[in-house]
Amino acid sequence: MIYKTRGIAIRTVKYKNSGLIAHIYTEEFGIQHYLVQGLHKTKSKIKDNLFRGLQLLDLEVYHRNTNKLERIREVSLAHLQHNNAHDISKSSILLFLNEVLYKVLKSQEADPALFKFIYNSILWLETKEKKYSDFHLVFLMKLSRLLGFGPTPSVSPHYFDLRLGIFTSWMPPHPDFSDGSLTAYFNQLITTNYQEVHTLGYSKTVRLQLLELLLKFYHLHIDNFGEVKSLNILKDVFE
Repeated sequence: MIYKTRGIAIRTVKYKNSGLIAHIYTEEFGIQHYLVQGLHKTKSKIKDNLFRGLQLLDLEVYHRNTNKLERIREVSLAHLQHNNAHDISKSSILLFLNEVLYKVLKSQEADPALFKFIYNSILWLETKEKKYSDFHLVFLMKLSRLLGFGPTPSVSPHYFDLRLGIFTSWMPPHPDFSDGSLTAYFNQLITTNYQEVHTLGYSKTVRLQLLELLLKFYHLHIDNFGEVKSLNILKDVFE
């Protein structure tokens, strides 16, 4: 059957000479893998640049509810997104988030709340021209809560136990925790919305420490999370 759905492009893998397999997180079906062939033919209506990481898409797709590759009937950009190639900071954040999402959505089923959050987050970032340097920290914190392992805020955060995902008043009996001012900043991220991102104003050092803490948190709670290779690019940009 043919269905209409919104989607978020996550990754592509080359298929033979003129095709690709597009990994797309769809609103209706969760993560799906679509075989797209004949991309280089003159009459082809589907172009490979539509599937760049985190492009927001409107799709008409064939869906058989099997484990086999599905196919796309029609696809178009849902929004006219900006060319971020000349905005190194924003393009680096998008590259980083794209890699994280690929890792956490590998087998994700349909989840309307999760899809809406990711979709609207990308739209929000697209509209910003400045003061979004801490956006990815707020995004990762909110995403962790939607994935089911994020913390709840604390009125007196002394330590944060990364293994248990809770704030405590006592030092955990293992090395996976934060303390001091870093814990207070970590707690702050939980209640910060995107409209308040510009007020955070973290230093480069604090921003990096929070990012590394969040990634360690993800490592402990997402199976096979692995190394985030684009992290080094993000570090270089914000140094």
